[in-house]
Formats: sequence, C-alpha cells, structure tokens
Amino acid sequence: MKIKRTLALMLALLLFAGVFAGCAKTETPASEDKTEAPAAEKTETPAVVEASGDEIVVKFARPEEIATWDPLNNNAIVNSIHNNMVYDGLFQQDVNYNILPCLAESYEVSDDNLTITFHIVKGVKFHNGDDLTAHDVFVTYNRLLEPDCALTQKSNFACLEGLKEIDDYTIEFQLNTPNAYLFTLLCRPIINGRLFEEMGEDCFELNIGTGPYKYVEWKPGVSIEYVKNEDYWQGETSNVDRVFYIPLMEDTTRTSAVRTGDCDMVDSIPTDQVPTLEAEGLNVMKAMTCDQLYIGYQFQPGPKATGVMADKNVRLAFSMAIDREAIANEILGSGRAATFPVGEGGKGFDANYPGRTYDPEKAKELLANSSYNGETIRVIGPTANYEKITETMTAIYYYLTAVGFNVDMEQLENAAFSDARKAGEYDCYIVGASFGGGDGYGFINQRIVGDSLASHYGNEELNEMILATNGIMDDAARCEALKGVYTKIMDDCAPMDFIVQYQFNYVFNNRIKSVDANGSKAIDLSTIWVNE
Repeated sequence: MKIKRTLALMLALLLFAGVFAGCAKTETPASEDKTEAPAAEKTETPAVVEASGDEIVVKFARPEEIATWDPLNNNAIVNSIHNNMVYDGLFQQDVNYNILPCLAESYEVSDDNLTITFHIVKGVKFHNGDDLTAHDVFVTYNRLLEPDCALTQKSNFACLEGLKEIDDYTIEFQLNTPNAYLFTLLCRPIINGRLFEEMGEDCFELNIGTGPYKYVEWKPGVSIEYVKNEDYWQGETSNVDRVFYIPLMEDTTRTSAVRTGDCDMVDSIPTDQVPTLEAEGLNVMKAMTCDQLYIGYQFQPGPKATGVMADKNVRLAFSMAIDREAIANEILGSGRAATFPVGEGGKGFDANYPGRTYDPEKAKELLANSSYNGETIRVIGPTANYEKITETMTAIYYYLTAVGFNVDMEQLENAAFSDARKAGEYDCYIVGASFGGGDGYGFINQRIVGDSLASHYGNEELNEMILATNGIMDDAARCEALKGVYTKIMDDCAPMDFIVQYQFNYVFNNRIKSVDANGSKAIDLSTIWVNE
C-alpha cells in the first residue's frame, strides 16, 4: 500500500510543517494557556529533595496531572493511583482483577438480587482519627441519589435506589435492578462522612482516607507527596516510607529521569526506547492494556460541530481511511490494531470479528455517496497520557485528508480537552478508553447511555442492550450479551470507533524489588517493596 510505505516520510514532513495546531502547542504552549507540560519540565522535583534519616523514598512519574480530587467525579488514571494510596473501598481488586473484600467484611444478597446488606469492618480509623462507620458509606454513595447530581459516576450507579443505615456497622443498598457490575464499582473510595457534611466538596482537598498512605502535599505540576500510614488497619503493604508522584508529560523527560535516578519508576515509555533501557540495566514490565485508542463522534451541529458524523457513510469513510496496522506497527511499535470495542482479553471480546478493513478507495466511494459537502471537521485530542499521541494524530490527519476530508485537527492541553468534550465542542475526538479489569460496562454506560461527553447519539435500542447486560448475573451469559452490544457498535460505527489496543511499559531501576501493576495502567504505589 502506497500510504503505508510512505508513512514515516509523511509523518516527518507533517510534523516539520506543523499541519495542525497541536503540533506547535506541544512544543511551545502559548503563555496564556497554562498547562501541565511546562510544569513537568521544572527541575524542582522531589528527586533533589532527599528525606532525612533512614527514610526510604520512592519517586514515580507518569504523563498526567491531577485535575480533581473528588473520588466520584473522575475516571483518570492518576486518580486511581491516588485512590489506591489514600483510600479504601468496600471491595478491592487484586492484580488479576479479582474482586476481594475490603471495608465490607461480609455481605448478604436477597433472593431477588435487589437488596445487598454490607457489614463494615470495625476498628478502622481515618487518617484524622475519626472512626469509620456505616454512615461514611452512606454519605459516600448518597451523593449519587441527590436530584441535582452531576457526578461522572452517576450513570454507573443508576441501579441504586436507596441506602439504609441499619446500625453503626451495617448498611443496606436497595437496587431497582440486579447489577452484575456493582461490586466492581464498590471498589471506589469511601470518604469521611463527617468532613463532607461539614465542608462539602472542599473536604476532598484534604484527602482524608483510611488507606495505606497519607496525603501530605500537592505542588501543581511538580509532585504529590504521600507518607506511610503506620497504623494502617490491613497491616504493612510496603517498606517505603515516602512516595512522590511526579507528572512528567514528555517521553524524553521521563526516560531521562529513570536513567539518571531522579525517578525510580516511570510509565508510558515508548516501545522504541525499551531495548536501550533494558541494555542499560533497567527493568521493563510490558503489559497488554485494557486501553484502546478510539474516535468519538458528534451527532448534532453546534457552535464547534457540523453534525456531519450523523451520516453512517461519513463515519464508515472516516474509519476505513485509517490504517490501524500501520499505527500499531510503524508508529507505536507495539500493541495491536483494534478489531472490537473491548480489547483482546476483555469480557465479551470476539476474536472472530474481522474489525475494520483499511480501504482508502472504499472510503472515497462512501464519502462520495454521503451527505458530506466539504465541511471542515473539527477533530480534537489531548497533548499527553497516550504514547506517541501527536504522531498518531498526525497520521490520522494524513489518512483522512488523503481520501477527501477537510480536517481541522487540534491537540488541546488536557484540561481544555476535557472541557471541550463535555461541552460537545467537536465533530470527533481522539482519546483512550480504559476498560477496568477488562469489563467495559462502566465505559459504555457513561459514554453511550449517560452520554457524558455530549455526543447526542441517542440510540435507545443500544441503550437498552447495554443496560440489560448488567442484570445478567451469570458471567458467561453476560459476556455473550456484551459481545452483542459491541457487535452493534461496530456494525453501526457509532458512537465511537476503535483504533489500536495499547501495550504499556513500566520501567524501574534496581532499587525496586516488586510492585503490583497490570494492564489497567493504575500502578498500585502502595505495594512497592524496595531492596534494602
């Protein structure tokens, strides 16, 4: 294929020319647009602030800054990492995604699967000394029942009808429908109820949990600092006294940091850097992730959207113009071309589904037989979080313009990108989907049923299919139902289209003995053991 053969040259030319606004922004952000990337380049890092005495300190970096502390109002990987440090949930997941008891020591489910009674562990204390009780669980989840609730996790908990405190250590969850995904959702943090009642959402900035580490300080763009909770109710999970999370947006900066020892551990290292790092004696853990890069479509016109993606032929032309194999093999050098909405190994994955064929001539034909009339299509993406996202977006720009699309492609700093998606200010957006534990229900429920990113797709048949999967308690039958949902998404090429499944690379120096990490990308920093 001519396009594939010349991809490397075209990427070089396009990047040199700066064909879309994001290329320039990534290198030299405008001074009025405060972003994470410049902050990440500061030399003021914990790497040069050594702890006194015999403290064991570990520094970890990834390309993501915290945007909100609210445990029920985010889906970010950095928040999952933070939550594992500071909080506990009613349940917890192990490295193999198994659901295990945590703050809920036991539970009973009614015969109709609509009432679940949880018994809370006694003697657990928050970091400020408050006792954990059933009331804290009540306050945590009652927020989702408020009439004006606009929390990100609201749609995932649509099954929650009510909560009833039975006594100080027993609480009843009342459901309006059986929910197979609920126990995964209940791994989310339990907050300090008293502080929330007194301070409202301001309490989240204190980060008072019951977890294995205590929050110390956040220096925006520099670090989040944690200190070991010596009184942790589940005992010692690590021999590390102090942990620093450092947001380093640039691949080269993270690579340099782990080489020099400024960081002990980093993630999101490009695959083409792995052989060199291994040759230098660094340790690399490779994992096929639950993440897939995807394109989300907008279905109605607006101030910054044309509405042309409502035409299925336009979407199919868009999809068939993109060479997924070339992106995986030539740009990323790892992972695989996405063939299904859930990645290989996920619940409901269909290994026999052929995926989307790369066929630029067919794309041109579909475009000629569509309602598309040369409108400028606004495509947005983030500046960080995903391996070689700039190069990938540049390639997609080239593929699309090669078949006749008029594209305005822009990389936005992460906060601006998030705001634009929520406001529906796009024709298409490019970002990663993370299916925690390989179960995509939470993602498709939020993005499609809850329409959390204002796509205005509004397919009631698909919504009903998605919701029905969650009432199927038999795992094998539920996987088949999820497969049906994903097949419909693929057949309709809506409201999203999947590009590549990522391989993820963690790199550590020889100080690190072990740490719990898997394809979820949310490394559990509370489980680090260091060679002493």
